[in-house]
Amino acid sequence: MLFRKKHGFTLVELLVVISILGILAAALTTQFTKARSMGQSIRCKANLKNLTQAAINYGVEKEYMPHAGSYEFPWPATENGRYKTFYHEYVGWVSWTGTGRWRSEDPQSGAMNDAVAYGANAFESITNGVLWSRVGKDLSVYVCDAHKAEWDTVKSKKPLRSYVMNGYFGYQINGKGKMSPWRWVRMDDLAAGGNAGNLLLFAELPPMQNNGGNSEQTTIDSVLENTRGYGGVAGKQEILGFYHKVGKRSVAHVAFADGHVDVLIQPQDASAAELKRLTEQLCNGEEIESDLRKKMR
Repeated sequence: MLFRKKHGFTLVELLVVISILGILAAALTTQFTKARSMGQSIRCKANLKNLTQAAINYGVEKEYMPHAGSYEFPWPATENGRYKTFYHEYVGWVSWTGTGRWRSEDPQSGAMNDAVAYGANAFESITNGVLWSRVGKDLSVYVCDAHKAEWDTVKSKKPLRSYVMNGYFGYQINGKGKMSPWRWVRMDDLAAGGNAGNLLLFAELPPMQNNGGNSEQTTIDSVLENTRGYGGVAGKQEILGFYHKVGKRSVAHVAFADGHVDVLIQPQDASAAELKRLTEQLCNGEEIESDLRKKMR
């Protein structure tokens, strides 16, 4: 009787097959990550384009650009037969929470902040803002998936807003009643200034920072501030958020007052001071200084 010897896989053959499968899996994972990153990037730039166009349309209609942050203004009214000063909100691109009128100069119970970026307050802030109807009442326009993914690593709550507007366009800040003066950026003045192509309009929220072991953002309000401030009131000196990847470099998506959206490469090995200086130059519509440009190549 003739017996045939059965052959199985050798250990070497199994290792080769496993190695090939590992290489294929890594390649597929890399391609999937790149595709997801590209999709997030496209969506984020589309959001900024929509917000920018809405702001410009508002400017054309009203003859001045929307405010980066809300203002309050006093207005007398009758209460129980007596005149009393009430305070009303002049709404920015997004609003404060608790809109309406109040009796004190502090509508936010101790802090004149804009609404936070997540939860019911954020929804109210967005839908009460002057751009809501101009972006088709689409909540997704206000959030970037790349920023949302980073937020997920440190916060359990999901953000509804990922963008800030340049404080150049007017805002009211906290400071025990200290407020920046009203600032109106008229469309005629913006055009005459000749720097609309360099003047930041919208950017992604400043990044998380470690604050005593707790990860927090430098701001979750609607305004991107810089130390020069406007009207003699200094801001907080915030920085841009770089949430996207192109190769090994981090990039930020930014929109300018002339309507175009651009990709800004994060300067290599930049210090916090350099990132603040970069943000300040963009917020003031200035050319980026040569030393920073070299680091962005």
